[in-house]
This record gives sequence, structure tokens and C-alpha cells, in this order.
Amino acid sequence: MKQILPKITMMTKFPVKGYWFLPNHEENRIAGILNVEGDRFRLELFGSLNGNSHDEYLSSLEKEQSKNTPAIFGRGANGEGYSLLNCIPGASSLNLNSEFPLTSFIVGDIVAGCFLEDPNEAIFKKIRVQYSHLQEWLGFTGITRTSVDESGFSLEYKYPEPIAIAIDDQYKFTLNYKYDYQGKDQYRREINQDVFVDIESQISVSYLELSKQISLFCDFLSLATLSEVKVAAIKLFWNMKGEHEHNRPITLDVFLEPPLSYTPTVKHFSKFLFSFNQVDHLVKKLLENWLHMDGDLWPIRRYLIENIKPNNVFAVNNFLNIVQSLEGFHRRFRYAKQKGLSDRLLCLHDEFCHLSVISSAFVNKTEIFKQVVDSRHYYSHFYKKDSDDILDGKELYYVTKKIKLLLVACFLNQIGFDNDIIEVALTKV
Repeated sequence: MKQILPKITMMTKFPVKGYWFLPNHEENRIAGILNVEGDRFRLELFGSLNGNSHDEYLSSLEKEQSKNTPAIFGRGANGEGYSLLNCIPGASSLNLNSEFPLTSFIVGDIVAGCFLEDPNEAIFKKIRVQYSHLQEWLGFTGITRTSVDESGFSLEYKYPEPIAIAIDDQYKFTLNYKYDYQGKDQYRREINQDVFVDIESQISVSYLELSKQISLFCDFLSLATLSEVKVAAIKLFWNMKGEHEHNRPITLDVFLEPPLSYTPTVKHFSKFLFSFNQVDHLVKKLLENWLHMDGDLWPIRRYLIENIKPNNVFAVNNFLNIVQSLEGFHRRFRYAKQKGLSDRLLCLHDEFCHLSVISSAFVNKTEIFKQVVDSRHYYSHFYKKDSDDILDGKELYYVTKKIKLLLVACFLNQIGFDNDIIEVALTKV
């Protein structure tokens, strides 16, 4: 990795205007603008990275559209260096009367402050992340009001204790605090507390490996808060090696998504599936299981998170996704390959029927599961509607709520939750 140090350290603001080029091809620099487009980044170039002549552009067009570009480097107008990773070719155009084509890329990740030639290179040990809703989930504040009497009161701020969670022998997640004090004028004072997570590895790992941990913790927090969790800010720390080694790590700004243009609504802990206070004695085991079972849980993790969050619109796909997740869960974690859907549902019900919420929801389990099976076959396999057990409308909505309870129970149990916590969590679904 080649480090680019700007003359003045500045916060990255979009749009970024500059020159852009492929690694090891800085001689073919193309002017362009890196900007925010909805919930993603787009790089628009006044030319082609593969050459600006008509023949060069046309010959490279098919190749460029068929695969991602691993990295694009850039220099902003302020001298800052940028690495654009996981770039997907976007809309391009060529006017034969023009000297150059117009090209664009959808950009996945942005690392500001360096040229990261190989995202798989193991050179990092620490990354710091701020997430929306993390502060409400933890529920701690360092602000206290003291000395309250008729003459007034005093405010005191003291950092809450950091929470360090060791994950196996490699990773440590540390939840820590910072605050911002603003005295706008003599009549107004503001103390704003925020939380960040330091993800540290005992050995050097790649940027891609650290970004994977960011995504996994984001999903865990989304499940816990029943909310869409956004990554608000990321700092990547790099200890340079060699003759220019620094005593302190160099801090690089990372953007996985555009900066938040709004302040997320504060959500009360009573609306969470579970709060930190409920699982503080289990959080180490839960996170370890969550991270280690990533490959096994991935097919149903996103289905679950998306389908248990509050939603104003119900669609048949919500029902189908949950049924598929239950079927996949039983096959993957209960090691039963030959059972039909009805048998799988009955097995999972019998495993969790000791939970009062489950037993109450499935009083007529045989009838309910027949409705689930027939409805699934109808909507996914285009069977004829020749059964009274095929549901639609509000009946399908209510049976979806029931099987969603079963899926959440399966999921939380597999991660390592106690039965009493699962029981309480199911009342929030």
C-alpha cells in the first residue's frame, strides 16, 4: 500500500472533484467527480480509464462491463488520496463527434488518505466504527444532574466504563464513549455523548476482513434493535512499517455508504428485541457464536432481520422467506435431509413448545402447518388453488406472524440465548 499524506488534514466532503486512474497507470489520469447518488456512491469520469480514443474505448467496453474493477485511485483537489474499491461499471456513452467518452462506476467502499492496492493485504489491526442506535441499545449515559435545590443545579459528565469483549484469541470488540461540548452562547450549553466500537485484531488482517466484522456487528445490532442500523463513521488505523514508521497509527476515513443526512430517530429500549442490559452476562458468547456461525447463518440471517423488523407493508414474499428460512434452518442445524416441510415444522415446534408464546400461537399446530405447507406450494410452485387451506389476505398475514415467532425462537436458541430471554423477546415480535 502506498500512503498519500495530504498537506492539510480535512474531512472528506462530497462531491470530490479530482483525477482518477487505475493502479500502476497514473499516466492515464481522467478528470471526474465522486458524488453521492441516493444510498450509494457514483464516480463520473470525463473519459475512459482504458484509453480515450474511440477504438480503445469500444474494444474495452465489453471487457469493462463484464466484471468489477477491484480498485480505482484518485487525487482530490485538496491533494487527498482516495482508494475506490469494488467498483461496478455504470452507464457510459460515446459521442462520435466528441474527443472522449463519458463513463461511470458505482463505488462500493471508499478509503480516504491512501492508495490501497490490495484490499486482501494483511496490514491492519484496528478499525473504529460508529453505528446508529448503538447508544440506545447500550443505555448508558455519563451525564448526571447533581446539587439540585431551589438555587439551581449542577451538571456533571463522566465517561461510562468501556465494555471490552474478547472474541476467541484474535478479536476484541471495545465499546467506548466520547462526548462533544458546545457553548453556542452564554445562554446555551450542549453535551452530546456518542458511542463507538473499536474492533481490534491480535494479528495483522486485511481491510476486507475488518470490514466483514463491521457488517456482522451491524447485523447483530439490527436484530437486537429491530431497526435499520446505519454505519455513521469509520476510522481505519494503519501502523506504517519501514523507514517512515510513525509512533502513532495513521488514521484513514472509510465510507461504506454515504454519510447520514439525517439524525436517526431515538428508539426506546422497550421496542428492542433485546437490550444490552438483558444480555450483558451472555454478550461474549452471543457475539462469538454470531461471528463464528457466519457461514452457516448467512442464508437465513438477512431473511430474518429483514422480516422481523416492523413493516407497514405485508407481501407474500414475507411469508415465503420465513418458510424457506425455517426449512433451511432445520436442514442445516438439525441435520435432517429427507424430511418434508410439514415434518420439519412439527419437529421445530416440538423443540420450542415449552415456551408459552409458542404454545399459545400453535394451539392447532396440525391445522396451521397444513395451511403453511399448502400455501407455500401454491405461491412458490404455482399449484392450483384446490384446497381450503391455501391462505391469502389477513389470514396469510396472521399465520406468517405465528411462524415468524418459531423462526425467531430457533435463531435466538442457536446463537446461545437463555429460554427466559427468548420468552421475553418473542413478545416483541
